[in-house]
Amino acid sequence: MPLNAQNALEPDGKSKPARLRRRTRKPAVWAGGIFAAGCALLAGVALLWAPRPAAPAPAPFHFRAVWIQDRAGMRDVHALGSDLYLMGMDSRRGGRERPLLRTPGRYCRPLLTDDGQTVVYSDRRTGGAHALRWGGRKPRFLGPGRALDTWTDPATKLVWVALGDGADPHPRLHRRIRLVRLDDPAIHRDLGLEFAVNENNFQFHDDGRLASGDRAGAGCGFVDLETGEWRQTADGCWPTMAPAGPPVVAVLQDGHRTLELVSVEDRRRIRIDAAAGIDPAAGEVFHPRWTNRRTHMALSGPYSAGTGRNRIGNGGPAVEIHLLEFTDDLAALRATYPITRNGFADFQPDIWIAPGD
Repeated sequence: MPLNAQNALEPDGKSKPARLRRRTRKPAVWAGGIFAAGCALLAGVALLWAPRPAAPAPAPFHFRAVWIQDRAGMRDVHALGSDLYLMGMDSRRGGRERPLLRTPGRYCRPLLTDDGQTVVYSDRRTGGAHALRWGGRKPRFLGPGRALDTWTDPATKLVWVALGDGADPHPRLHRRIRLVRLDDPAIHRDLGLEFAVNENNFQFHDDGRLASGDRAGAGCGFVDLETGEWRQTADGCWPTMAPAGPPVVAVLQDGHRTLELVSVEDRRRIRIDAAAGIDPAAGEVFHPRWTNRRTHMALSGPYSAGTGRNRIGNGGPAVEIHLLEFTDDLAALRATYPITRNGFADFQPDIWIAPGD
């Protein structure tokens, strides 16, 4: 069965016969579009490491961004520590970076809902997920576990949050994922996956049927939530799924210097080596995450501190949040926008872009 709420429980325990399914789209004719997108993304990653201007060029649309900031050791790329800030920015508020909560904590994996009105984040101290209205200061507890993604039913406009149970000894693996309703977490259902997934970008396609994931011991790919079938697309880490259109999964490989795009429809692979376009010593990228628009992706970087081939774990104050913008057909790069500019390390971004802007 597709991702739906047929087994969702109302507070009285009765089944709720509502469907949680987005519209499906007809497969598009790819005709080299993914290849062009790969070339554009290579150019975008190269642009990230170009000499920085005196001030970032503002994005010409309304957006909101959330991320985790490490002001202490500046190396906590997986947000496992206890001295992290939950950060946010609204482009209509002058693009000012600000903590969304007054004090640092054990925050991780912040997410923005599809309407940009709510921040969903996890707190390793409480062991649960929380929801914070944009501009608010009083978060609501959603339940135990780790927030992995949010998804909106276009028919009902109800928002659902995927929570991983966090029961595996590994701090980022989840053996059970359930959906809870944002406005009423007592209404929930289990996705019924029969394997553990890494919390790094378990991300829904907007049809509600597919989700990208990093399956423990089986590489990166996507899962069909209707059948439970897992399909590996590549080895690597931090998979992210385009939210709309023909499904595409992107995966970091080769020491975080290669981003491989795979079309779910025709399984076409495009390898992109950032080292071919920039000085290999300049740095790496991490935390790729498609925004609520198919044409925009968030990244963190550059990771250039320390020595060795893989420098992700070194973090560093040079790590900022960036946004790539592509043409509607993903055939070319329109622009690259630096989102943050500070002396701290910025990790795990999610960005919302206002509809119509």
